[in-house]
Amino acid sequence: MALERLTLPATLLAHIQRRKTLEDALRRALPEELGKHVFLLNVRGDTLVLGCDVQALITPLRFHAPRLLAAAGEILNEGGPVRVAWRTLPPPSPARSSQLHPRYPSPEIAEGIEAAARYVTDPALSSALHRLARAVGKRKPANTGR
Repeated sequence: MALERLTLPATLLAHIQRRKTLEDALRRALPEELGKHVFLLNVRGDTLVLGCDVQALITPLRFHAPRLLAAAGEILNEGGPVRVAWRTLPPPSPARSSQLHPRYPSPEIAEGIEAAARYVTDPALSSALHRLARAVGKRKPANTGR
């Protein structure tokens, strides 16, 4: 049995091409510095739903709504949308703090605390820093199974 090359149905290909054409027309209707941040999400009824990857650009982009609606109307030929709704991508989730910072202090940190304790003139603070250095030096990473 020979492997056959998969093809998409003609209607799906036409839909993809139409969306690409519409998105390109919308980007051309905007200044280049704004257009590169805009993407087509949907056309829902009379609403053109556009996305932007920078929240701060939404306000300047709102002033270009007439140009965007005109560009969409030329491509859609169905009366075209009459309003633009904007969405932003959620910001990327921050890396877990355990990935950013070591879970356990390094031996160098314990040595630094011990050195600081030797130069502190307050006996109570010096004693506390010595205890902290000993406690930090004793900690070893536990096997978490990760």
